[in-house]
Amino acid sequence: MKRIFLLVLIAGSFVACKKNPATPLPTMDYTDYHDSVIRYNQEFKVDLNKDGTMDFFFTVSLTADSNGDHQQYHLVSHGTNKLLINSNEQLKAHAANVVIGKDGGLGYAWLRSPSGIIVEKVITPTVDYWQGTWKDKLHNYIGVCIEVNNQKYYGWINVSHLNNKVIVHDAALCNVANTDVIAGK
Repeated sequence: MKRIFLLVLIAGSFVACKKNPATPLPTMDYTDYHDSVIRYNQEFKVDLNKDGTMDFFFTVSLTADSNGDHQQYHLVSHGTNKLLINSNEQLKAHAANVVIGKDGGLGYAWLRSPSGIIVEKVITPTVDYWQGTWKDKLHNYIGVCIEVNNQKYYGWINVSHLNNKVIVHDAALCNVANTDVIAGK
């Protein structure tokens, strides 16, 4: 009887130590943008759900104030699509492997905003400089949300600010509605 109990105890410990399989990642549609550079006076269109309609686009606007001229690099949402934006109209920079989904994160909300600022170049008579949450960020992710038939599809756009350029690397959109995604996966 002691042997049977010992055998059951040993078998039970193996079962208890067995690792649970990892939760599978949702199915994503990927788009490679081949490290495209965003340029002044050129829109860069993004069709993440590949339905032939622009979902988002990158653009550069030029404004001026007493501090100098400002080249603002924006991502603009189209239609009912949303971006994660803070009260300063800046886009959240997600590191790789961070969850993007319903919960926008502290200080950010999913908004149908006309645009979110990625980074800004300030041009003055004496010096030019860059500012914003995306300054010098490499391979960070912009969270995006596309709405189709009242269903929300989350995704990301992989962007860098490197050597005074804004670069779009790639993007992905989840195929399953109302499902959180992992930045870069």
